[in-house]
Amino acid sequence: MSESALVEDSTSTKLTSTLENYLKKLDENTTHHEYMIALFIVLFSESGFYVLPMSEASFSKNKKLIYTSPKQWKTMKNIYEIKLVLKDLPNVICKLVAISSGDRLILNFFSTIGEKNVYSIAIQSLRYVNPFSNNLTSRYMNLKEISHRFKDALVMRVRADILTEAGLINPSLQGLPTELKLKILGMLEAPALMQVSQCSRHFNILSKEPRLWQALLRRDFAENN
Repeated sequence: MSESALVEDSTSTKLTSTLENYLKKLDENTTHHEYMIALFIVLFSESGFYVLPMSEASFSKNKKLIYTSPKQWKTMKNIYEIKLVLKDLPNVICKLVAISSGDRLILNFFSTIGEKNVYSIAIQSLRYVNPFSNNLTSRYMNLKEISHRFKDALVMRVRADILTEAGLINPSLQGLPTELKLKILGMLEAPALMQVSQCSRHFNILSKEPRLWQALLRRDFAENN
């Protein structure tokens, strides 16, 4: 059986090779928050995001995961700022801003194009990092949980925003083909359709599609007769 490349499949005795190789380059002064930052970089790479080197103005053609010390992203005492790009859209820069507050990291992730939706979560670092372990394989805990949470709450949402802004189909409601979105909206009742129209400018326009209301009237009229 081939080794899984996903962090979430790591075990108490075996880390995925990408994460393990990254950890081996961290020095003994690395804090528990910085171990979390290193983990996030590996999770980003699993979703097609790559760190933009601070010394380069444009995205490198080498799309492999390149090691960078978390300390290089520290812009202030408690703030880390990391620029990233999506593999197939290297001209769209995203930013992760991580603010440490006690044992917590407050994460904000957003794309610098479009409506700039900012997605945020707060993470208790010591729930996932054991700073007293001398063994790399036991340095992290609850990797499946944090992997899913980080990707679902931050990474995949920004990824969907980028692809939608670029006009590319993606597995989000906004990223579906227009005809399919109209099909879904056509299944709603009038109050629900009005609520959807307030979600975004795009859905406001779709919700005003005459075909939707014509179908809704025919359906309600048929039910009343």
